[in-house]
Amino acid sequence: MSKVGYTIDIKEELSPDLIADVHNIPLLDESFNGGIADPPYTKEFAKKLYNCEYPRWSEWTKELSRLVIPSGRIAVMHNYIVPRIIGCDMEEIIVILTRIKQYPKVVTVQRKR
Repeated sequence: MSKVGYTIDIKEELSPDLIADVHNIPLLDESFNGGIADPPYTKEFAKKLYNCEYPRWSEWTKELSRLVIPSGRIAVMHNYIVPRIIGCDMEEIIVILTRIKQYPKVVTVQRKR
C-alpha cells in the first residue's frame, strides 16, 4: 500500500501503478534502481488476502531481480530471514518487533551482482 515509488500488485483495489502477477511482470529488464517485496507469508494468506496460489519463490524472486539494475538493492519483508536470491549477495537483516504473540517482520536486504 506504499504511495512512494512504483507499485506493482495483483489487487486492483489497492490502486497500484501496475496490476500484474509477480511471476510475469511486463516491464523491461533493469527498470529500477532497487526493489522491495512483501509477499504473502503463507499459503493461507495468499488465498485469503489475494485469492491466489502461494507465489513460487524461485520464480518471483528471479522476476524481481530481473527488474533491478546490477548493484541495486532488493529487500524482502517476511516473518523469517529469507534465502539468498540467485545472483545477489546478502547485505543486511533488519528485524522489526511488533506486538506480543505476533511474528516479527524481518527485512532481508540483498544486493544484485
